[in-house]
Amino acid sequence: GGKDENTFKENFISDLKIREYFLDGNNSFIAADNFEYKIPESIMEDSERLFSLLDFVSQTLKSSNGRKLKFFAETSLAGDWKKNIKTATDIIEEHNEKYQDTGFKLRTGGVTADAIPSSDQITYAVRHCLNRNLEMKFTAGLHHPFRHFDKSIGAKMHGFINVFTAGIIAKRHNISDHDLKKLIEDENADNFKFTDTGFCWGGYEIENEDIHFARQTFVKSYGSCSFDEPVEDLKNLNLIN
Repeated sequence: GGKDENTFKENFISDLKIREYFLDGNNSFIAADNFEYKIPESIMEDSERLFSLLDFVSQTLKSSNGRKLKFFAETSLAGDWKKNIKTATDIIEEHNEKYQDTGFKLRTGGVTADAIPSSDQITYAVRHCLNRNLEMKFTAGLHHPFRHFDKSIGAKMHGFINVFTAGIIAKRHNISDHDLKKLIEDENADNFKFTDTGFCWGGYEIENEDIHFARQTFVKSYGSCSFDEPVEDLKNLNLIN
C-alpha cells in the first residue's frame, strides 16, 4: 500500500521483487500466489484514478517474469464505509472484465476494539462481492471459530466459522441480509450442525459440494496470526481430530 499512487507503485514493485527473490530459492516447496494490498484512501473519491491503479497492478505483473498472482484489494472502513465498499467493488468488477485477477479483502479485526468491523459492515461487503462475482479474503481477528467477547480488547470478535459459513450459505441460498447478519453474530456453536456430508445453520442446508464450490469461487481464505489457536478450538469442539 501507500498514502498515494506514487508511494503505492514504489512499494508494489519493491514487494514483487522481494517475492521473486524469496521464491527463487524456495519454489520447490513454497507457493505465494496471492498478493494483498490496501487502496490509498486519497484516491477513493476518484473512480478513474482507482481504476488506473488496479490496471497498473495487473500490467506490472504481466510485464514481469513472476508466476500468476491473484490480487486482493482492501479499502478503508472508516468514514463513509458503504461508499468505500461500493466504489471499490464496482471498480474491481469493471477491472475484472479484462484481467479477472482481483478480489476483495475485508479486514475483520485487529488489536483494538475500533479495528473490528460491525456485522453490518461484513454483511454489506459479502453482499456486494457476491452480487459482483468477486472472490473474498478475510484477514485479522479470526483466531477463534465463533463470535465471542474478548476481555483483552473489550469487544466482540468475529469467528472464522461464522464468516465462512455466511459466505458459503450466501453463495448457495437466497439468504436475506437479516439472516446473514444473524449468522455472523451467532455465538452459539450448537446452532451450527456439521456432518460428514455438509453442515446446516438456521434451516439452510449445505452439502460438501457447495462448500467446495464456494471456496473455489467466492470465500477463498482467511488470514490469522495464530495457527495453533484455530486448530485447538476446532479440536475442543470435536470438529477435527
